[in-house]
Amino acid sequence: MDISKNIKAYLKEGQLIKNYKDLCDILHIEPLGGESKKAQIKELSRNCRYINQGHKFLIQEIYNIPLEKKDKRTEGNNQIYVNEISKIVLHLLFLNKGALFTTKKKLFLSLGMCNQKYLDLLNKKNIESQSKILTGHNISEFEINDFQMKTKDRLTQILFSSLNHLNKKGLIEWKEVVCVVDEEEGVYQATEEQVKEIEKIKEEVMRELEEEYIFTLIKHKKLRKYYNLINDKLYELQGYTRTFNAIDIKWSSSYSELYEELRQEGKEIVLLKSKVNENILNMSLRESKNTYNRLFKKRQREIEEQKEYSNHFGEFIPNEKLLTTKISEQYIPNRDILNKFYIKI
Repeated sequence: MDISKNIKAYLKEGQLIKNYKDLCDILHIEPLGGESKKAQIKELSRNCRYINQGHKFLIQEIYNIPLEKKDKRTEGNNQIYVNEISKIVLHLLFLNKGALFTTKKKLFLSLGMCNQKYLDLLNKKNIESQSKILTGHNISEFEINDFQMKTKDRLTQILFSSLNHLNKKGLIEWKEVVCVVDEEEGVYQATEEQVKEIEKIKEEVMRELEEEYIFTLIKHKKLRKYYNLINDKLYELQGYTRTFNAIDIKWSSSYSELYEELRQEGKEIVLLKSKVNENILNMSLRESKNTYNRLFKKRQREIEEQKEYSNHFGEFIPNEKLLTTKISEQYIPNRDILNKFYIKI
């Protein structure tokens, strides 16, 4: 089954699709089951990079040329992170007596995937002081937003792969849940009905802002307004101060069975976090090179198209205003600076 043309025609980078059925509707293909469904998902992986958020599909990159069927990129190539991250997760469970209820951002930090400045960036804290430091390196706002969005998505993918790895081994059970902050009742996990109400409000706000995806909110500097409007509506309609997503992890084996293994791994925790961080840095730099090469080739094609349809004689100078693909020659060096500032521990 070749769905390459459908993917290029109907999917966009940054697009969030609710579930498999909606994906099939968007691609104009029939929803299937069993091995046939697995074959469809494999074809999706050959044509684009995405991450799963529960039942949702977040499209991260659409490939110009489909990958070979045995290309390791289709597997996410997460194994180099999984072993170390899995050991640290088990160690954290050991420290918390087998149950861990936290946020994705805090897990990023605890696992050595980033430093505190990256959490501040995600939480919009100390932005002014960080901007002053980065301004000296001539790093554009586009590059910071691009770094923030792509890094968060990639760290999420790696984290979820590691948790799924532990779940398949029968060591843990985990789920992502929505939490509500209520002035009267405090913090608690939202019911299924409350989650539906929250999603409905998010969709309404997105329509009000005339946007479709989170990445366009970032691009058009509307992200903070988006969250503020959501919180205002939630408080007005439901009395919630705010909502947030949390990760609920419990080990499924007995405390005593894992005690010796976890006690020994605890001695190596600093080294494990260092390895995770080094792998994340290498991954980010490697992917920035791939992104630059992809955008550079796309930009060159646009220039060639301009040249082909231009009536200009003599030396051809591209019209920058007509080029949709923007990429700086400093993209890779600047990504390295951002990695060292926000990721390196």
